[in-house]
Amino acid sequence: MFQMSVGRAVVYSAVSIFVLFNPVIAGAESQSEASSVDSRLEMEKEAEENIFAILPHKPNYILLLTHNFRPNQEPWKGFGAGATPIKKAEIKFQVSIKVPLADDLFMEGDGLYVGYTQKSFWQAYNKEISSPFRDNNFNPEIFYRMKLDEEVLGLNARILALGFEHESNGRAEALSRSWNRIYGMVVAEKSNLTVGLKAWYRIPENASEDNNPDITTYLGYGELYAYYKYDSHTLGMTFRPAFSGGFKPGLQLDWSFPLFKNLQGYVQYYNGYGESLIDYNHYNNRIGVGIMLNNWL
Repeated sequence: MFQMSVGRAVVYSAVSIFVLFNPVIAGAESQSEASSVDSRLEMEKEAEENIFAILPHKPNYILLLTHNFRPNQEPWKGFGAGATPIKKAEIKFQVSIKVPLADDLFMEGDGLYVGYTQKSFWQAYNKEISSPFRDNNFNPEIFYRMKLDEEVLGLNARILALGFEHESNGRAEALSRSWNRIYGMVVAEKSNLTVGLKAWYRIPENASEDNNPDITTYLGYGELYAYYKYDSHTLGMTFRPAFSGGFKPGLQLDWSFPLFKNLQGYVQYYNGYGESLIDYNHYNNRIGVGIMLNNWL
């Protein structure tokens, strides 16, 4: 009943893209002239003046309660709690920071950064198996970022980033998942709408050491981000179309809103493949609520 088919995910993805890009539905008349990208870059620049600067990178959040309608039981079979040891309710959180290494290298406003992101899935409510962390995804990276001011397809391209990243779950043997990528990313905006396109190439590994040789079949070769700010609310979408070996999409929808002081309320919905490394080839359907410390913008 609760399982969403790939066909429905495709329909929802198409509707989400249409809503975010259609100027009438997106409320073009209410769009502000201020640049969200410029505001983020200016705040980061001010923070970089502090020699102890550690900057937010990707969104930082904790979903205090999530419900996964299709938890992946396969890696936990034989754990000692029956055939389905993994509970549908769990905590999901992400911590993401970056540190500037150098700035104004080739032009004003560019810079070299190292970043670290950790996404965790915690069976906090599962006392039967001692509330373990079901999966931790560790994602260090190094990247170069420069400012742009070019018109592309009716949008103003503002950022170009080129980088290398590693992602793994730190597990051994059969549960180990990892890959290395080089990537390029462009961020563009128009009024309240910000769009990012990230494309990557997986660095090949030795076949005898590759724990997930088919990972690009499910995670593909890129992602599309879109964020729309309406007053103090932010609606977001991340869409990863994987076409290798059939259509295996991953879709995340976000809504953040003011809560109190610097905290935002946060609702996240995920449908499809690739939510975590341990589940890269498993079809998840999850909704969660919690708190966000910072968004992309």
